[in-house]
Amino acid sequence: SHQAESPATVSVQSAINTIAAALVFNELSHEDGYDAFDADEDGKVSLSDLRAAASQLELDISEWSCKTLVESLDSEKMGFIPKEAWMEAMGAANTEDILKSRGI
Repeated sequence: SHQAESPATVSVQSAINTIAAALVFNELSHEDGYDAFDADEDGKVSLSDLRAAASQLELDISEWSCKTLVESLDSEKMGFIPKEAWMEAMGAANTEDILKSRGI
C-alpha cells in the first residue's frame, strides 16, 4: 500500500528543520551550511547538491522532500536555492524538537 505524502508545506518545513538541526549539530553557521551543502562547489545549492549532502549527513529527507524544498525556495525558478532564501529559511527553522528527539 502506497502512503500519501504529507502536505508539501509540512514536508518542506520538516526538511528545513532537519537541515538546520544538522547545521547546529555540526556547529556550522547558516552561511557555512550553504557552502557545505554545495556539493559540486559551484556557489549554488542545486537539487543534486541537496540530495548528496542529505545522503552524506544521513539526514532523513526523502527525494520528494528535497525536490519540493528546492522548488519552494527557488522562487525565481533558477534551478537552485538562492543563498538569501536559504539563510531566511534556516533562520526561521525550529531545530529544538529535532535535536531533542535525537537526545541532544
